[in-house]
Amino acid sequence: MDYIKIAAATERDVNSYLKDGWKLIDTTKYSYDESGDETRITYHLGYPVGNHISDLLSIISSYEESGFKEKLFSKWAEDSGINLDDYSENGAILEAITKYEKVMLKTRK
Repeated sequence: MDYIKIAAATERDVNSYLKDGWKLIDTTKYSYDESGDETRITYHLGYPVGNHISDLLSIISSYEESGFKEKLFSKWAEDSGINLDDYSENGAILEAITKYEKVMLKTRK
């Protein structure tokens, strides 16, 4: 499994990481004294790439529901000095829009 981020947590914090979608990778047990009576565990966690992608898709979906996708395409065209209604002049913008639609379609399946 691939992770977007790796973190170490104590016994106190590990449950909040797990609740937030992190996965336990490993643990390390260590002792502060030579007797071994005072032991602690460090939890090594990773945030899965799939969870990160889902997080980003939910943000994008929220933007799309608010009409920001159309504003994004308009802004791309405006910044490029292109009229979206004139398809003969906006190959780069159409490429960007097509790529956006393909990526979003693939990730929503």
